[in-house]
Amino acid sequence: MACGVPCIIPDYAGPAEYARAGCSKIPIAAYYQPEFSYTKFGIVDAEEMATDMMVMAKGEGARRALGKIARAEIVRYTWDKFRNSFAVEIEQGMEAAGKIDTKKIKGVWV
Repeated sequence: MACGVPCIIPDYAGPAEYARAGCSKIPIAAYYQPEFSYTKFGIVDAEEMATDMMVMAKGEGARRALGKIARAEIVRYTWDKFRNSFAVEIEQGMEAAGKIDTKKIKGVWV
């Protein structure tokens, strides 16, 4: 994004929070949660992703326009903003981890 290149990202988690209008967000079709983890992973809609990729590949005008938006969006997201929002996410994750009954998780809990 900082290079003026539009991104195609999953509409889930970190990238979706800071990318805003400078990217194409692919909807999540399903979620996957390994039995050894409390983290849930989003799985994108592959057809939607392929369609967006082809639009970007074939449409130079649309690609350039979205690239300009991407650059403008990401330069507003300073390291201070990132650090502050990341700290909040870590705190929330630690709070959530304290509420998990680790006896129910199969495998090694570290």
